[in-house]
Amino acid sequence: MLEAPDGRAAMWMAAAWDGPIDLLVSEVEMPHMSGPELARKLSEDRRMGVLYLSPHAESTTGRTGLRDDGHPLLPKPFDARELARIAGALLSGYEVRVVPAEALPAKGSAAANN
Repeated sequence: MLEAPDGRAAMWMAAAWDGPIDLLVSEVEMPHMSGPELARKLSEDRRMGVLYLSPHAESTTGRTGLRDDGHPLLPKPFDARELARIAGALLSGYEVRVVPAEALPAKGSAAANN
């Protein structure tokens, strides 16, 4: 796992990294470079899943949680189960639709245990 404080640092780290980057999890808004710009630049020479995070629900297109570029956006706050589900699906090569955390069954409920 590579962790960078902003888009510029992420580009530098990715250039220095000789291994694959399977999944980019990025804030939509960051200093020096937006998440979509970072994803676009990193995808020029790599194939990877992309997941955006944002505290702003208006960063989504419609109710699907997809950005204009087709990558899923997970609005904050989010449930760890939803993050794990989306990351796992992206790493497996599946299309992802984001369901807001408030639409998930509460922990310990009968629906959550099924």
